[in-house]
Amino acid sequence: MQQRIYFSWQFGLTAVLCMVGGILLGACSPTPPTAVPEGDTEPASIVTAPTAEPTAPSLEPIDLSNVTRTPSQAEGPYYPVEKPSDVNNDLVIVAGATAPAEGPVMHLSGKLYDAQGFPLEGATIEIWQTDNNGIYLHPNDPNIANRDENFQGYGEAVTTADGSYNFITLVPGLYGGRPRHIHVKVKLDGQTLLTTQFYFVGDERLESDGIAAGNSAIAAVTMNLIPAVDENGDEFFRATQDIILGG
Repeated sequence: MQQRIYFSWQFGLTAVLCMVGGILLGACSPTPPTAVPEGDTEPASIVTAPTAEPTAPSLEPIDLSNVTRTPSQAEGPYYPVEKPSDVNNDLVIVAGATAPAEGPVMHLSGKLYDAQGFPLEGATIEIWQTDNNGIYLHPNDPNIANRDENFQGYGEAVTTADGSYNFITLVPGLYGGRPRHIHVKVKLDGQTLLTTQFYFVGDERLESDGIAAGNSAIAAVTMNLIPAVDENGDEFFRATQDIILGG
């Protein structure tokens, strides 16, 4: 505080000398302080423009030159008549159930791309499949009475900004002469964009299946089952399947 008072007294004396000397003294060395707007108690501080927040990089389309688009396939007779009450992307744990579904657990994930190769956000991926015993959640399944009540049978996932989706489900059980498969629908704004089926590498039934056999595009919807272990030491399988519209 004393230093500031001394400075003000020194500046005031110098200013008086300048006024007395006028033109004879010429310009005086001290620089007048910056004017303070009326009502302000301190000089205005220098304001710098705010730094713009970084924006997420734009998503680029994938190269479609050597890609087989996801083929359309039959819906089949077992699309749910009535969807389960807790429709979500975890088919293994059902709300209110006393235990998880029986069978090998599978984590299914992938990305959805539009016909130009751009990630498609906000689309709903539907899947429906058999339980570990090969039974659908459908009244017309001949073995419906033996269905695993702890398996959801149907699930939905909404794609994220980069087109990602994921499910926790089971490796589907076998029935009839068909290979293991998962039924899939892609919907956007209430419109169905694609209906198809996913299969598994190494399934010998693919060669004789009435839908898959002889269809060269089936390779585009045939997944590898990769063994994995979660943080609790429980074993499960990973499967990845991208979906590219326009097939």
